[in-house]
Amino acid sequence: MLKISVIIPAHNEERYIAKTLQSVHQQDFSDYEIIVVANACTDKTTEIAAKYTKVYATKRKGVSLAKNIGMAKAKGEILVFLDADTTLAKNCLSETSKKFTPEYSVGTVKVKPENLQWKYRLLMGLKNLYFSFGFYEGSNGIVFCRKKEAPLHREDLQLREQRYFIKELLKKGKYCFISSSTVTTSMRRYEKSTLGTLYFWAKKFLKDWLGSIRGDEYPLVR
Repeated sequence: MLKISVIIPAHNEERYIAKTLQSVHQQDFSDYEIIVVANACTDKTTEIAAKYTKVYATKRKGVSLAKNIGMAKAKGEILVFLDADTTLAKNCLSETSKKFTPEYSVGTVKVKPENLQWKYRLLMGLKNLYFSFGFYEGSNGIVFCRKKEAPLHREDLQLREQRYFIKELLKKGKYCFISSSTVTTSMRRYEKSTLGTLYFWAKKFLKDWLGSIRGDEYPLVR
């Protein structure tokens, strides 16, 4: 059995997918596979990704659907869900394999912003502190778990589906924050409007807490 399956859901990610896949291929760890699930793509994402790995394409849109397809195809013991606009440091998979010990059921990796302006470094730094001290168990563009423990992602949600996935896994073990490696993620949502993005997430958090965000979607950035 393979150690790690890297699952990348991708909807119209032609600007980012090649760089993301290159970062996976440059790992100092070899016991892995890559699964790209291109969902409802109308650009060149599928063709670009196919130069690097096998691509599963679906005409149906939905990040949870794409992740569930990837899970069904995965052969690895550890599933790594990676955003298509997020790249891995060279030691990311090796550190995940080493640090993700049996007491943990889910985790993420320390994040850096692709755009190094001070405000993005501050935001990502605060996010890292928040996760590392256990104030909140979230995703930094990457989430990992064991295949045998992984629940299905909720296909009725387009927002915060990862949070529900993580909450289910936390019933089985602790949250693992890996600070000995990094991922680098796009700031494209914040670049469009930093305050607007923060307001959007605060509003959706409250709406989810008080009721339901079923049917809500991300603002388009592609």
